[in-house]
Amino acid sequence: MREEVTAGEVFARRMREVRRRRDWSQADLANRLKELGHPIHRVTLTKIEQGGKETASPEARTRAQNVALEDVLAISFALGVSPIHMIVPRQPDARLRVVSGKQAVDQILLRAWLRGESTLLDEDPRFFFSELPLDEFEKRLELGRARKHAGALLDDLSPWAEPIPQTKEENDGES
Repeated sequence: MREEVTAGEVFARRMREVRRRRDWSQADLANRLKELGHPIHRVTLTKIEQGGKETASPEARTRAQNVALEDVLAISFALGVSPIHMIVPRQPDARLRVVSGKQAVDQILLRAWLRGESTLLDEDPRFFFSELPLDEFEKRLELGRARKHAGALLDDLSPWAEPIPQTKEENDGES
């Protein structure tokens, strides 16, 4: 069975996982955030983390789902993890519900969408990609041209390449 989660629940779980991997207490994380100029009280961090537990109360889930974007960025930075890896499920069978009225999506599609590489569900691709910053758009065009050019070069070289025999009979016929 595929688990459906929200970005807030994933963030709460990942915050706890990463903090523990760093062998930090919630007080350590709170101190690090204070050093960075973005103080968040330890009790608030506890409430966020509690919202990621499967046994969390509705109030705790609400707290995890309402983490401010600035807090997500600051906590991710403090923990040394990209925000994308803090809000996208790591379990291959987990699906994230981006909008309550739409179907949940898998983590591969979600990461591509967050990176600006792909639309999500029924978005208009023309509009979606029109919002790319010009320098990024030009870089993608350049990469696309380079790939196309490399493919054309390989095609041009193919007449000079020795064909590789595909079957035993073809191998025997050349002796």
